[in-house]
Amino acid sequence: MKNKYYRFLSVGLVFAAALMFFAACEQMAGSTTVIVDPKPPTVIDTQNPVIPGTPGLASSNIWVQKVDNLSPDFAMGVDISSVLAGEAAGVTYRDEQGAVKDIFDILADAGVNYIRVRVWVDPHVRQWDKDNKATQGGFWQITQGKGKDGPYALTDPDDWEIGAGYGAGNADAENARKIGGRIVASNARTGKNLKMLVNFHYSDFWGDPGTQIRPKAWRGLSIPLIAARLREYTLESLVSIASSGVTIGAVQTGNEINGGIAGTGGGSADMFTLLKAGIQGVRNFNARHGQNAKVVVHYTDPQNGFGSRISALDANNIDYDVFGSSYYPRWHGTIPQLQAAIQGILQAKPGKEVWVVEHGVSAFPSGTNGNVTDARLAVGVQYPETIQGQANAIRDVIAAASVSGGMGYFIYEAAWVDPGTLTTMSQAEYEESGYGIAAGYSSVFRPNGDSRPSPDTFNALFATALVPEGDNQVRGNFAESTKTWYDGVSGDAIRKSYGNLVPGQAYPSLKVFKYAYTGAEDTTSRGDYVMYVPSPPQANLTKGDIGSIATKLPSGVAAQWASGNTTNISVQWNGDDIAAITEASSAPYTVNGTASSSGGSTWPVVISVMVPPGVNLVQNPGFEDEDMSAWTIPGSGYRRNGDFHDGAYSFDHSSGASIYQTINITETGTYNLSVYHEGAGNITLFIRTSGGSDLVSDTFANGGWMAYRSDSVSCNLNAGDTVEIGIESNNWGCVDDFYLWKD
Repeated sequence: MKNKYYRFLSVGLVFAAALMFFAACEQMAGSTTVIVDPKPPTVIDTQNPVIPGTPGLASSNIWVQKVDNLSPDFAMGVDISSVLAGEAAGVTYRDEQGAVKDIFDILADAGVNYIRVRVWVDPHVRQWDKDNKATQGGFWQITQGKGKDGPYALTDPDDWEIGAGYGAGNADAENARKIGGRIVASNARTGKNLKMLVNFHYSDFWGDPGTQIRPKAWRGLSIPLIAARLREYTLESLVSIASSGVTIGAVQTGNEINGGIAGTGGGSADMFTLLKAGIQGVRNFNARHGQNAKVVVHYTDPQNGFGSRISALDANNIDYDVFGSSYYPRWHGTIPQLQAAIQGILQAKPGKEVWVVEHGVSAFPSGTNGNVTDARLAVGVQYPETIQGQANAIRDVIAAASVSGGMGYFIYEAAWVDPGTLTTMSQAEYEESGYGIAAGYSSVFRPNGDSRPSPDTFNALFATALVPEGDNQVRGNFAESTKTWYDGVSGDAIRKSYGNLVPGQAYPSLKVFKYAYTGAEDTTSRGDYVMYVPSPPQANLTKGDIGSIATKLPSGVAAQWASGNTTNISVQWNGDDIAAITEASSAPYTVNGTASSSGGSTWPVVISVMVPPGVNLVQNPGFEDEDMSAWTIPGSGYRRNGDFHDGAYSFDHSSGASIYQTINITETGTYNLSVYHEGAGNITLFIRTSGGSDLVSDTFANGGWMAYRSDSVSCNLNAGDTVEIGIESNNWGCVDDFYLWKD
């Protein structure tokens, strides 16, 4: 799981508010509800489409494109680390037909062959916490907690209960051992061969690129002593887990270790010392206990490629079997970038395997969650938050991994759903089950001496402490118990056609794990239907087009069908919006439209129309070109794949970086410089001499994350002048689409 700046982006909204926000955002983005269309597609997409009636397709109630040449040894996994806590909180799991069944049997029958389980060292309150209460300071506050301290978390050490769990499944080695026993029992019943991927975080609670916190039991020790403890902890934990009889197929020695392991810095010598210790623990386990668990090193940010990670692993003689990557499309780029990253690993290390060990995608509207809601807009392939949309997204990431030579795919916390009892469950009962993303006792997680986020970061991270992670992050593969939106928005005909799903019931999309091998055709009366109508890309026109803009806009848009096919359907643009375009501007105009299919269904779409006032003198103004040589970047800012105003890239200045470009002026006149900006605090936009003296500058307030606004400055310049144009900022945020033109 990854957030733009803080890792988790949890929002404390009730579902109704989240749904209204979703609907509003969808309207603005030009996307649509799911509407049955009686007409079959007339144009077949060439990207391995599902063609109705193709021999060998399974009959189903979802469409699944077959993944050609998918290896029978491909790891098809789910992370269900919190399943025991979910059951303790009242979740009952059901198969697709609604029959109560053991969840491990449901997953095995759906084609899953791996269960991923995270393991924290000691996610519980211990006497150490009370003994060191004076050093805790700055307690983390959970705004929706209702413990003894009133509206906040358990910030008074005298209220801490020794042994109480931090939450999120209280996922220690004992939790993993119990899950191992459930796997063994399921295999005996089903005749399947579920294996376990053990995911060591080497922390007492969440570990990720921005949160690698040393376990309390290892604090104050030297790195050699920590390495010895970590090696023995790894071995002893695996021995305990294996005592359940489960086959441990693979072990992650750290979780998203870009930022380090157990409080060490990312890529540091200390990090690699601890990584080697964890790997040695796995190798010792294999040698002494007759197993053959593969060692997985787990990084994230595949959009940036993994060349430097591979080089660092090689330089430090790291002995691993599998390179694992997270892939959350909103943060981690496009599917082609994921494929390129996997191919790059295998070209550099042909003897290794590559697995996508985390992927999250929603089956119904998720409000403001950036990991899910914006994902389909970020990757250029639309995945509506529906059962079919979820199925398509899972299938496409499996295909991306397989086509690139990868050998594994895992969806994150597939079974983390609202148990339906949280509205009546007491705080004590909730704390006991440990089901949500964090219990009140997690306030003791970070004592002084370890990096901690600011209070507002914490409140964003754990604001929904009384709601399971599945309700605000992933929304898994099982029906939410207190929700009725199972496939699209309210009143949707497709949702109704799936039937009245009950709490904890498996979505049909769970079957993608087995149908990826064969393909599947929806043979219900629902048939094929239009899922999504994306808005067209920006139209770039000229001053001379004013007056004839209606003839310059696209006459159709490519509608996406449930089967994976596409058709071009007509669009009618709003005449009043077009008539309002009377002059050129550095800011885009918005023109709304209505797309219509031959079956009579309609969808709102919107297009941005650029009519620039003059030639843009800035090179690579929107950072779409990989070559950034035209820009000078003091500091550690970087070209970001995401958080863009337009296109697919922006410039991230979150580390206090500035950016500027040198321009040679050839004509005397008045020049205007504009930029789009988002984030916190302010930015300063400037035109200055090549010596660094401001000719004009102004400071503008940012509007918040992804709340882009455009501002400009202007000054007179002479032919022969050499100037620098750019921005400075000491706050997090991004800029995009610089524009410099002469009046």
